[in-house]
Amino acid sequence: MDLKPSHMFYSQDSINNFFDKRSSHNRTKLGETLDSICEGRCHVLSIPTITVVKLDGKWVTADNRRLWIFHQLERLGKCDTIPVRISPYIPAAKLTSNNGGTSVCVRGPAGGYWHNAPTPPTGFAYTSVPTRMTTALKSNVEHPSPLTDSLQTNPIRSRLHSTYKAQVPATPIRYPLSKWPTFSDISKAHDDHSH
Repeated sequence: MDLKPSHMFYSQDSINNFFDKRSSHNRTKLGETLDSICEGRCHVLSIPTITVVKLDGKWVTADNRRLWIFHQLERLGKCDTIPVRISPYIPAAKLTSNNGGTSVCVRGPAGGYWHNAPTPPTGFAYTSVPTRMTTALKSNVEHPSPLTDSLQTNPIRSRLHSTYKAQVPATPIRYPLSKWPTFSDISKAHDDHSH
C-alpha cells in the first residue's frame, strides 16, 4: 500500500537527531540524510519502508525518524506517496505523542539545511541544480533581469531552483540615426521658432 507522508502520524513526541548504527544511514544526522536525498547523493529508496498501524482511524508509525524525513520530502515537493507495510500493533512504550502525532520534536540539531528551506508554493518543487549555475529565470513568470548573485551567499538557495531555464538574451531595439535629431537640428528648430 502507498500513503502520503502527511497522512501518517508520529507515535512519539520526540526523536533522536541521527539514525542508529543498525541503519544504512549509520550515525548520520537526520537533516544530513535529507540533504543527501534532496541533492541526489543517495536515493529516497535508501530509507527503509515505514510500518504503519491503524489507530483510531489514523495511520500511526513507530518509525518516527523515517517519517520525519518523508514529511520533509513531501513538504519540499520531493515525494508524493511512499510504500508502507501494515502491522497489527505498536509497542505501548512507543506511544508517547501528546499532540495526536501531528509533529515531533527532534532532540538536538538535525544537521543539514534543507529542512530549514521554506515550504514552496503549491505546484512548485525544489530540485537541486549544478553548483556552477549561479543565475536563473523562472520559466512561467516573465522577469526583466536574472536573479542576483545573492543566491551564492545562502547555502540553501545556492542549491535550489524550481522550473528555471536559461535567460533569453534581449536584443536592443536599433533606430536609424536619421530619425534622431542632432544638436544642430534642435538648434536650427529653436532658431526657426524664435523669430
